[in-house]
Amino acid sequence: MSNKSRVSDVRINPDRLKTAITISGHSVKELGNSKEIDRSERSLSRYLKNGSMPVGLVEQISDYIGVDSYYFVEREDRLKTRTSLNWGELQETVRSIVEMFEDFLESKGITIDNPEKEENPYAANIYGTDYGELQSNLELIFVDRGLATQEIIDKFK
Repeated sequence: MSNKSRVSDVRINPDRLKTAITISGHSVKELGNSKEIDRSERSLSRYLKNGSMPVGLVEQISDYIGVDSYYFVEREDRLKTRTSLNWGELQETVRSIVEMFEDFLESKGITIDNPEKEENPYAANIYGTDYGELQSNLELIFVDRGLATQEIIDKFK
């Protein structure tokens, strides 16, 4: 086997993965003997020692132990193990979060002063450039967490 890392491999935090396996009531030996995991105990131990493994195996282990791979895959590789939100899903999620903030502000009797709202007396509390700024910041959080890609955001800006 070559020492060269395959494109489909992701870096893992072996200690976190071992902890996740143990806390979920499983063992590397059990995973190696499972029909749902298509690697032996020896192979799994080797992957843990090397600190990387194929994406498909990460997904199998994550499903088997019931722990999101986000917990044990290194940050830089998380997008490889997750399906990114598409543009519509991202915008709907951002809109829902902003509406949640608006409801919170309203429940506290807080109104944001914004001259742009003078044009529309029925405008939401978070409106215009305030909305745009909050939207951009939320999108950056989604990219940072590996839930969306910058390419998706840039494509529609």
